[in-house]
Amino acid sequence: MYKSFHIQNFRCFEDLEINDLARINLIAGKNNVGKTSFLEALLIHCGQSNPQLPPDVNNLRGAAKHISEEFFASLFKGFDPSLEIILQDERFNVRLELVHNPEEYPNASMLLTLRFEGDGIPPAVNYVGLDLQGKFMSSRSHPAQFPTIFIGSNIRGSNLKGNNQRFSDQVKLGRRTEFVSTLTQIDSRIQGVELLDFNGETMLHVVVGMNSLMPILFLGDGIERFITCLLAFGDAQNGILLIDEIENGLHYSVQTKVWKAIAKAAREFNVQVFATTHSLEMIRAAHEAFKDDDPYDFRLHRLDRINKTGKISAVTYDKEAMEATAAKNFEVRG
Repeated sequence: MYKSFHIQNFRCFEDLEINDLARINLIAGKNNVGKTSFLEALLIHCGQSNPQLPPDVNNLRGAAKHISEEFFASLFKGFDPSLEIILQDERFNVRLELVHNPEEYPNASMLLTLRFEGDGIPPAVNYVGLDLQGKFMSSRSHPAQFPTIFIGSNIRGSNLKGNNQRFSDQVKLGRRTEFVSTLTQIDSRIQGVELLDFNGETMLHVVVGMNSLMPILFLGDGIERFITCLLAFGDAQNGILLIDEIENGLHYSVQTKVWKAIAKAAREFNVQVFATTHSLEMIRAAHEAFKDDDPYDFRLHRLDRINKTGKISAVTYDKEAMEATAAKNFEVRG
């Protein structure tokens, strides 16, 4: 698991370091303070030198897929591609650099290079960019040391096939009953889950009430999103799960139950979770879910922009700090 993470010159971050990372980490802060960017930096770092990840994080935001200097410049602080991006934890670091007409690649006009170094691991250099004819080129990616799953803030209907496969995997492992039981705790109407055909496409259906079957497309955004998150733990086993705006679609009355389900899955599958939120209710629900656990597996990390410099820093809340803020009703979102 990550114990700390250090970001330099990525997106809005000039130099950000967060320590005391736990199994479950919630990133809070005002708009445009870098919550999603923090998850993207982790995603690139988890992939070590995978050359597909920098384009992927832009595509996740809906950016044009055409590779260009402007496309890559958005990754750098202040859109300045002359800088070097450094992403590192206590084990290894990944460095990103945009190079024009690189000497070591005579057939390239522009490359984003990814240099990976780690303790006890052979260093690797990969690249993605344009050749002399302006066509896309990249090196082959290498398997990461551990799996990483990213769940964006808007996934409505976008992960149907992925959910189908993940549910099938859970059934094969004999976890269907446990999965359904967890969903029932969030929505008491749900009595079962099946994979069935709908309009020529296989998708998850939930058994609602006595015998009514409802395709996942017609469930509320919150329960569909929770199903996607819960199923993702299987693919993220012994790795990392990243969830952007975890509160989306979830009523405040079920948020503590959601956190308890996430905590249970994270321990069972040995997954470290990083999530973002704007919701004070979601923050307080997390503390409520974890406060009686030993160890206290939760940390809140609030990102703040320093007024005079605009630099972004982080404040971390452990159990004692969360209890103190709750007792005095302090604002912890930023």
